[in-house]
Amino acid sequence: MALRKFQTTFILVAVFAALLAFVYFFEKDREVKDEADLTEETFDVINIDKDQVKEITFEQPDKKTRVVKEGEGWKIVEPITYQARAGKIDETLDTINELEATQEIPAGDLAEYGLDKPIIKITLLMQDDSQSEILLGDKNLQETSLYVKTSTADTIYLTNTLIETKLKLDEEVLKED
Repeated sequence: MALRKFQTTFILVAVFAALLAFVYFFEKDREVKDEADLTEETFDVINIDKDQVKEITFEQPDKKTRVVKEGEGWKIVEPITYQARAGKIDETLDTINELEATQEIPAGDLAEYGLDKPIIKITLLMQDDSQSEILLGDKNLQETSLYVKTSTADTIYLTNTLIETKLKLDEEVLKED
């Protein structure tokens, strides 16, 4: 009778001992990752010297805006001619330069990533007359990142942010008041 009284307690102690043994023998050698190891690896998408940019063209499906450097400032030359806000252009060039990706994908079918008909195409003309293009395509399935292709690499990048709103520039945004 006394044995029946403590049967549940013995079973619980045995289960606890088995779990303790499992943790001791199987989990003790498991590598614990630092928080630094858990961060995603990032890649620079494009690296430009913004002081060397002399012209920028922003093309969206329904509009095209072109700005040209004039001395220390910028001027909109297409679709209208108007003085541009230099601070907004500098901010945009910083955004382009700071663009990072979390994944590199070998260039393949651009249509698969929305890069055959990009939401924005940015063309940078440099002082030495070299040219770089940046294509912004579709969002990923979780709608947290954006596919980007540059003319400087045979790679498609998955960015770590949604930057298309920062780069949707037209003459209304760029016009100096």
